[in-house]
Amino acid sequence: MKTVIFKMEPFSCPSCAAIIEKVLRKQLGVGEVKIQFFSNKINITFEEHKITVSKLEEVLTKLGYPVIGSKVRS
Repeated sequence: MKTVIFKMEPFSCPSCAAIIEKVLRKQLGVGEVKIQFFSNKINITFEEHKITVSKLEEVLTKLGYPVIGSKVRS
């Protein structure tokens, strides 16, 4: 398992964070999702042979939440 930390545009409300979390958890290969609302970061633990960082970023962008940057940890 790896973890990616996405730096996001500011979230407008806590319910936005809840929607993001719900959609990400449904993705095959995603384990844990932690949203840091006030620092505009999302930590996602994922299985890299099932889903890629690019795909995760695509999901966020399609939801209307553009990614500013990312960092992957092993």
